[in-house]
Amino acid sequence: ILKASPSSSSMISSRRQQQQQSNSNSMQHHLQKQSTAIEKQISRIHKSSTFGPQAESILSNLLKGEYPMLLGPGMLGVNLKQTFLKGNGVYVDLIVPGGNAQKSGVVCIGDSLVKVGDADVSKGTIYEVPGIIAKSKRPLLMILNGEKNVNWEEMDNVSVALGMVNRIQEDANQGISQLPIKNPSDHGRSVLKNDSYTSENDASAAKLRMSKSNLLDAENDQDADNHDGENQKIESNSEQNDTSQMEQKSVVLSSAEKKLLPHLAENQTPSKKKTSFRVQAYHRQNSHMLVPPSPSKTVRKSLEAFAAKRSNQIASYSALNLACQHNLQFRDTLREAFMTCCIDSRRLPFFAAYISNEDSLLSADGEHAAIHEKGKIAGSTLLMLFLEIISFRELFHLTPSQRRLFAAERIAYKFLIPRPQKNSVSTEGSKDLEGPLFDMRAMFSSDIINAVQNSLNEAEQTPISHYLFGAVENCLANALSGKKFVSFLLSDECARMRAYVKGTSPYLDPVLDSLFEESMQSESNNFHSACNHLEFIIVYLLCQHENDVLDKNYDKNKHSSDNDNKRVTGASGGICCAMYIKRVLTPSLKKAKDMILQNKSAEDMSKTLINSFETFWECFIAPSGGMLDFSPLSNDTQVILDKVRRYVLLAASPPKNFSVDERRRHIVRSLSLNTDLEKSLNCLKEELIYDYSVNSHPKYRGHTIHEWMCAEVNKAAHNFSNDAESASESETIQPMSIPVLPSGSISRLFRRLELPDGLSRHRPIRSVVRTPVEPPQSDPLNCNADFAIVFGTKASSRTATDSVTPNALSSLMQSNLRRYACVPLSKEAKENSDGLDVHEMLPATLESYAFVPLQRKRQFGHLMDSSRFTMDGFEVSLIDFIMPCNMNSDNPSDDGHLYGVSLVINSSTDLATDELTIELVNEKGDGNQQLENKILWSQENGKIKISISVDAEVHKFNELLCKIKPCPKVEREEDSVPNKSFHTVGIIFVAYQNVIPAMRISLGRFFSKISGVGSSSSQGVATPLANILNVFQNDEASKSVLASLVKPYIQPHTSSKLMSPNYQKELYEVSAMEALVESLPPIPLALLFITALLEQKIVFASRRRSCLISTAVALKRLLRPFKWTHLFVPLVPAALANDLVQYPAPFILGIPTDTVGSIGLLKSIPDDVTLVDLDVGRVILSKNISTDFDIQLSHEEERASATALRSQMLHLAETLGNVLGSDESSILWKCDSPVVDSVCTKPISTRIKAEAVQNAIHLFLKELLTGFNTCCFWIEEATTQEHGNIDKECNVLFDEDRFFELKRLRSDGNYQPLFHNDDFIYSNSSSRDEQDEDSQYEIYKLDSDN
Repeated sequence: ILKASPSSSSMISSRRQQQQQSNSNSMQHHLQKQSTAIEKQISRIHKSSTFGPQAESILSNLLKGEYPMLLGPGMLGVNLKQTFLKGNGVYVDLIVPGGNAQKSGVVCIGDSLVKVGDADVSKGTIYEVPGIIAKSKRPLLMILNGEKNVNWEEMDNVSVALGMVNRIQEDANQGISQLPIKNPSDHGRSVLKNDSYTSENDASAAKLRMSKSNLLDAENDQDADNHDGENQKIESNSEQNDTSQMEQKSVVLSSAEKKLLPHLAENQTPSKKKTSFRVQAYHRQNSHMLVPPSPSKTVRKSLEAFAAKRSNQIASYSALNLACQHNLQFRDTLREAFMTCCIDSRRLPFFAAYISNEDSLLSADGEHAAIHEKGKIAGSTLLMLFLEIISFRELFHLTPSQRRLFAAERIAYKFLIPRPQKNSVSTEGSKDLEGPLFDMRAMFSSDIINAVQNSLNEAEQTPISHYLFGAVENCLANALSGKKFVSFLLSDECARMRAYVKGTSPYLDPVLDSLFEESMQSESNNFHSACNHLEFIIVYLLCQHENDVLDKNYDKNKHSSDNDNKRVTGASGGICCAMYIKRVLTPSLKKAKDMILQNKSAEDMSKTLINSFETFWECFIAPSGGMLDFSPLSNDTQVILDKVRRYVLLAASPPKNFSVDERRRHIVRSLSLNTDLEKSLNCLKEELIYDYSVNSHPKYRGHTIHEWMCAEVNKAAHNFSNDAESASESETIQPMSIPVLPSGSISRLFRRLELPDGLSRHRPIRSVVRTPVEPPQSDPLNCNADFAIVFGTKASSRTATDSVTPNALSSLMQSNLRRYACVPLSKEAKENSDGLDVHEMLPATLESYAFVPLQRKRQFGHLMDSSRFTMDGFEVSLIDFIMPCNMNSDNPSDDGHLYGVSLVINSSTDLATDELTIELVNEKGDGNQQLENKILWSQENGKIKISISVDAEVHKFNELLCKIKPCPKVEREEDSVPNKSFHTVGIIFVAYQNVIPAMRISLGRFFSKISGVGSSSSQGVATPLANILNVFQNDEASKSVLASLVKPYIQPHTSSKLMSPNYQKELYEVSAMEALVESLPPIPLALLFITALLEQKIVFASRRRSCLISTAVALKRLLRPFKWTHLFVPLVPAALANDLVQYPAPFILGIPTDTVGSIGLLKSIPDDVTLVDLDVGRVILSKNISTDFDIQLSHEEERASATALRSQMLHLAETLGNVLGSDESSILWKCDSPVVDSVCTKPISTRIKAEAVQNAIHLFLKELLTGFNTCCFWIEEATTQEHGNIDKECNVLFDEDRFFELKRLRSDGNYQPLFHNDDFIYSNSSSRDEQDEDSQYEIYKLDSDN
C-alpha cells in the first residue's frame, strides 16, 4: 500500500469521498430523526388536556438547547447523578433500555433536568429531584437541556477539542472538507473560520495530505464499515513511525536528550517548521509542569458555539481521522486536552472508564486484560503507565533523593525492563531475568528501552533526571491522544464528564516543588502567591474526611453517618511541621551554632531557640498530643520522626546536678551542635512534604476547594488579559508555576466554605502592636484627668414643687441635668481640642453616668452614710464610673471606654448664705509650677469669709458669685420632700486611661480643702464649693477659673506614687479584686466566674455605685487571658436600664438599686440573665442557659442541653468554690481536719485572699488552655506592597476534635511535656516582672509567617 500507484491513490481517494458522503447521510438521518422525535413530543403536549391551553406559552419560553418531554404513567427510565458543583442540578447518567426516556427518542446521556412540572430543578440535588418526579401528577411535562452553557472565558483545552470535533462534523455534514493544514508558526491563530476549504479550492493541500500518510488512508478504507474497531486499535509499529515522523530532529539536542531520543535519527530530513514546533511541544511535555497552556482568545471565541453542542451522536469518523493525522493544531489540541483529562482528578475517572470499557470489548472473553490475544497492548495498561510516568515527573523534585532511584526502578521493572528473579541462578552463574509485570517492550524501540536501562545502571555515577521516561511518555501521549481520544470525545462517557463538571473553571494547579520552595523564602517574588495557595491547601486539610474521595454524588459526606466519615484530625500537621522546620527551627539552629562557634553568648538567642523547640514539641512531635501523632504517616516518615524525638529529648534532659544557667547552656549546645539532629530535621521535612504530595494532594485536586482556587486564578487571569493588548489574543496563555490569586480570594473562600463538625471559625480582635510609652516628666497631667466638667440641674428644676416621693424627685433631677462647663486639662486633650468645641469631644450622656440621686432616709442610715452628709445639710457623693465610648483618641491606651470620678452635691435646700461670704483672689503662680490654692477662713461682723487664691481673672466671677440667692434651711423627712426647691451640682474628672486612683485622690483633696474637712470639722461644709460650681451655669463665667481651681490638685507632688498609668490600672484592679472577694463568698464567686466564662448575660446590683464598677472590672480581670468582647457597661443610667437588660447578646451590666424603678426592674429580669446581688452576697443563676454555639438543635434538644449545662455549672461551681475557699482561709474551710488548728491566731488580709482566688483561677484557666495554641490556625491573606495597607480579613480555625483529644490525654496522664522542670527554661509566657501589665495577659497569637 505504501508503494501504491497513482491509480491506487485515486481509488483510495474516491473511496474516502464515498465514506464521507455516507457519514454525512447518516448524520443528517440522525438529526432528522431526533427533530422528528421532538416534534412528536410537542404534538403530544398540545393534545394533552392538562397542558393544552398553556402549552404554547411553555414552549415559546424554551431557551437554546432546551426541549420538552411528556412523561406518562410509569418511571422515567433514567439514572440521575449530581454535578460536581453544588447548585448546578442533576444530569442523565444512564438510560434504561425500554424505558420512557428511550422511547421518547429525545433524551440523551449527559442532558440536564431544568423543570419538572412547575418545579425548577436546575439547582436541585440528587436527594431532591427523584422525589419531586415521583410525587408529581401524570402526565408530567419535563424540560431538559441537551446543550452546555459554555462561556469562552471558561473554556479549557477539553472544551476547545470538543468544539473542534463538532466543527469538523458540521463541515463534514455540509460536504466541506476536514480542517485545513496550517503552518505551525500560525498555531495561535484560529483555524476555525467561516472559510470553506473544499477539495476544489485547496487541491494542493489535499495532495500533500495524500503523500503524508498513505498507510492511514488504507486503514481508513479497510475499516470504513467498522469505525468502532478502528478507534480501539493501537498498532505499535505505526505509532512508533508516527512518533518518529513528528519528533524529527531540526535542532541540536543535548547528550542526555540524544540518549532518551535515539529514534530521532540525524539522517532524517524533516520539515523544519513542523519539527521545531514538535520539539518545543516535547520540551514542554518533559518539564515538571503538567498543566498545559490555555488556548488563545481567538480560538476559544471561534469555538464557543460549537463547544456547547452535544458530541455523543453519530460522528464523521473519516473526517475526524483525516484531521487527526494531518492538522497539527488539532492534534496538538487533542494532546493538551488528553493531558488535562489525565491530571484533572474529576475528569480522569470518566476517561479511564471509557478506556477500560473499550478494552473489555476488544478482549476475547469480554473482560479486561493487559495484553489482548493478538498481542496488542490494552489501552488501560497504556494509560496506567502514562499516569505513573507523569506522577514520577511531577513528584521528582519532592521525592527524597535516596528514594528517586527506587521510584524509577519500580516503573521500569513493572512495564519496560526485565528484573533478576529472586533466589534464581542460571547455569552460567548469572541470575535469571523475570519479565515486567505488564510487558510493554513491544511498543517501544529497543533504543528507548536501552536508554532507560543504561540510565538506571549508571545512577550511582550520574543521578537520574526527571525526564528519564520522556521518550516513553511522548510515545504514550501520541498513542492515547489520537484516534482513541477522539473516540472518547464522541462517547457517552465524555457526555457524562461534561455534565458532571458543568460550570467548573479551567483546571490549574501550582507546581508543588515550586510552591513549597517559594513559600519558604520571604524574599521571593512569588512568596505571597505561594502562601495564599498553601492557605487553600491547609483549609482543605482541616476539612478533610476519612472517606473524602472523588465521588460523582455531591454532598455524600453530609448525608453519611458520623461513624462512617470522620474528620482526619491532624491532616494538616505534616505541611505545618515542614514549614515550621524550614522557617523557624533551621534559622534558629544556624544562628545559635554561629554564636557558639564564635564564643558569643546571647540570652535572647538562647531564649528563642528553647522556646522554638518547646513549641515544636508541643505542636508537632510530642508522642501523645503532637499533630504528627494524629497524622497518617508512612513507615519511613515514622522512623525519622522517632529519631528526631530521641535527639530532642536527649538535648532537653541535662544532668540534674547542673545549675540553672548550666542546664540552659547544655540544652542550647546540645540542640545547635548536633549534626544528626539537623540532618534528621531536614529529612523529616522532605518526608512530610512527600507524604502530602503522594497521599493528600491528589484528593485536594478533586475537591471543591481546589475548584474555587481555579475559579479565583482564572478570574485574575481574565482580568489581566482584558487589560492586555489586543495583539495577544492570538497567543496561548502559558501556565505559571505558581498562579496568582486575586486580592480577597481568602475572604471569598470562607464565605463559601461550610466547616465540618469539630472545626470552628473565629474572628480575632487584632490590636495594633504599639510600644508602651510612659508619659514624660514634663507633662505629668497624662497620669491624671484629661477633662474637668461641671454639671447640675437646670434652673427651672429648682422652683418650688408639691410634695413628691424621693424616687420621683430623683427622676426629675436626672432628666434636668445639663453641662455647665468643660475644660481640657492634659496636653493631649488640649491638642485634640484645637479648633473644636470641647463639649463635642465628650459624649452628651456623660452626666447620666456621673449622676447620683438623692438618698432616701433609712433606719440606721446615720451609722452607714453619715460621712456623706455635711454640716450644712448637703449630701455629697464621690463615685467611680466607666462608660463605653469611642473617643478616636491617639492615646495608645485608649480601649473604647471613658474612665471618670464624679463628685456630686445634692440638696433639698440651699444654705442661708447671709452667714457665709466667698471670694476668689487673683494670685500668680511661680512659673509653670502652680501651687495649691491658698484658702483663708476669716470672720468679720459675725460672718464667715472664705478667700480662695487662683491664677485667673476673677473680677467678673466674683460678681456672679455674689448673685447666688439664698433660701431658708429645711430639715429632711423620711419618706417625702417638703415643698421647697431642690438642686444637684457636681464636678467630674474624666480620662482616656484608667487613672481612677489618681483622679479620686485629686478630687477628694479638692473637696476637702474647699469644704474645710479636717480643719473646722470632720464633715465640713459644701456650700462654698456648691456655690462656686453653680456660677458656671452662667455663660459669662470664665472657664479659666475652673482650670485654675483644679490644676493644683492634679500636679505630681500630690500623687507622686501614681505617676504611671499602668501602675494605676494595676492598683485599681487589685483593689477591685479585693472588693469582689469581700462581696461574694467562694462558691457564688466561682459560679459567677463560670457564668462569665460561658459568655452568659450578667447583671450586678448594688446601691454602692463604686462597688458595681470594681466588681465588674475584677470579673474581667479573672477571665484573663480571655478577653470579654461583648457589651460591658458596669454602671447603667436609669434611662437605659430597661433597654439594655433586653439586649440579645451576652453582656455585663451594673444597675444601681438607688435609681428610679431599679427594684421593679430586677424583679422582672429576663430568665436568661444571671443576677449578682452584691449587697446580699449571692448569685442567682439564670433559669435559661444560652447554648447558642452555632449548633442546630430542636427546641426540645436545646432545652435539654440547657438543663444539663446548668446542672454542670452548679456542680463545677461547688467544686471550684471549695478550692477557692480553701485557698482563702484554710482554717475555715478545713476546720474538720485533724491537722488544722481551729483557732485563727493571725487574721488573713483581704489582699491575700484576693491573690489566692486569682492564683487558683489562673491555674484553672492554664489547665483549660493547655494545648489550645496547637489547635489554632491563623488564616490571613498574604498581600504585596502593591495592594497597600488594606484591611485584611483574618480567621482563626479552631480544631475542636484535637483539643478535646488533648484534654483526654492529659486527664489520662499520657501527655509528655518536653521540659519537666519549669525553673530552668524560658516559658512561652514571661514572668510578671518581665512583661508590661497590658501585654501580660494577651492571648497567644499565631504569627502569620510561622
